[in-house]
Amino acid sequence: MAVRKSVVRHFLACERAETSVDGGDLTLRNLMHAIRLLPQSSFPYTLPQITLVAVVTDGHGDFSFVVEFITWDENGDERLLKRSKQLKVNLGLDPLVARALPLRWTGLVIPGPGLYEFRLVSDGDVLASEILRWRAIP
Repeated sequence: MAVRKSVVRHFLACERAETSVDGGDLTLRNLMHAIRLLPQSSFPYTLPQITLVAVVTDGHGDFSFVVEFITWDENGDERLLKRSKQLKVNLGLDPLVARALPLRWTGLVIPGPGLYEFRLVSDGDVLASEILRWRAIP
């Protein structure tokens, strides 16, 4: 019997995510879509911190996922740069409840300018992706 996948309403990259005192609200700081390095910076570049936030709904109990960070080489072949540990979350049984799942990474190494993609993966299926472009300011 096939299990229906959860629905990812949003998958965003930001500098950090802050949870309210009561845990009911999540505030995203400095959304990211492209990053330009300052002139004194160079590649490879280590990003001090990035937070990926997935807003997931259609809960059906336990949910396991990983986040992959990939790029492509000069031939267009995919290169996996980093994979998170498997994360397990109980989404409950109410399919109408949306849960925000922040995942913070520190020390992410960006080898060079170009396109990079974060993927939210569950059971081998890509549920969502977020593409960022890194480049240096001349």
